[in-house]
Amino acid sequence: MKLETKHKEIIWCIILSLGLIIFFATGCKPKEILHVRTVTTIDSTAVLKLSSEVSKLTKENATLKTDLERFREENIRLRSEVSKHEINYNIDAPLKPDGYYPIASEVKTISKTEYDRTIKEYEKVVEELKKEIEHQELVSTNLEQTVQKVAEENKDLKNKTTPKTGFNFKLLLLGMVAGIILIVFVKFRL
Repeated sequence: MKLETKHKEIIWCIILSLGLIIFFATGCKPKEILHVRTVTTIDSTAVLKLSSEVSKLTKENATLKTDLERFREENIRLRSEVSKHEINYNIDAPLKPDGYYPIASEVKTISKTEYDRTIKEYEKVVEELKKEIEHQELVSTNLEQTVQKVAEENKDLKNKTTPKTGFNFKLLLLGMVAGIILIVFVKFRL
């Protein structure tokens, strides 16, 4: 009889040990859980740098717009100015030693070619400034969008939590203690 009791204890210990090993090997979680670890870094210097570039481009854009308006006003002023210079000679007076009559009044008309050339130069400058403004606005818009994207990414990264995964040593230790208590209980009960 003693032999049978010893065999029962050994069999129960083996069954209990195998059960605990299987329990801890498989665990309580489904096998489809993926172990993903993410390391996130937030680079707020990029946001600050892009914000400063946006403000710089905004100031430059405003300067270019004021220059454009100033050139437009000057262009209008040049178009409206007509310079005329007439010379009236006093034919009642005797001739001068150089062979000309003395000048009674002088009015000269200056050709508009000089003004036209200046206007064309200003128009070229205005067109270049328009192109530059469009380019700066595009760059500014792109930088603002980049800043918004980086800010949204930073918010998303701050809000993301990294789930804890891996082996739970507390559960293993608890199971081992429970197994030892169960073995001792079975040994003294039988």
